[in-house]
Amino acid sequence: MKYKKSQIFGIPIIKKENVYTLNNDELSYLKTLPVRESDPDNGALVGKNVCVLQDEKFKTLREKINECASSYIDDILCVDNEFEMTNSWFAKSKKEHKKHDHKNTIFSVVYYAQAENSIIRFFRSKNIITETFNFDLEYNSYNEFNSTSIDFDVRTGDVIIFPGHLPHKGINYSDKEKIIIGANYFIRGSVGKDRDITSLII
Repeated sequence: MKYKKSQIFGIPIIKKENVYTLNNDELSYLKTLPVRESDPDNGALVGKNVCVLQDEKFKTLREKINECASSYIDDILCVDNEFEMTNSWFAKSKKEHKKHDHKNTIFSVVYYAQAENSIIRFFRSKNIITETFNFDLEYNSYNEFNSTSIDFDVRTGDVIIFPGHLPHKGINYSDKEKIIIGANYFIRGSVGKDRDITSLII
């Protein structure tokens, strides 16, 4: 499994390639699930089921996504706290899934069930240079330090993991509909320490 680690302003974004490919039965079943209109101008639809990965049809995929989440917790966050998937959904888009973030989550996992020529773009309002000094600088080229956005190419079977508060949007350059399955994760159990007066049970 290929593994790519990136950051924009110290925010960890993980891309894993070829994690899992839905078989024909799984993909056909996913396409039959009920949806609600999200962005009619761009042909974006979101599934009505907010726990789609609890469906036994997606048991193997759920396990793969949980494995990806565990590696993010162990290798990137490097914490012993417990996390669990709080909700999951799917979305379809013909062209663009408009800019948004994910509320009530610490990190999110996005799995690309069907994507031929697509990107996910992450945003920040300021780059690392203008975060403290808000200068209107003249850039001659862009990199991870002076940009306010970063793009990831994504294909069928890929997974992207990122903090849920990070604004992002999906762009589909293919004539074929893009389909993603997303999942949010939140901390569970005891957090903090009594001696520091920070203990909390979630």
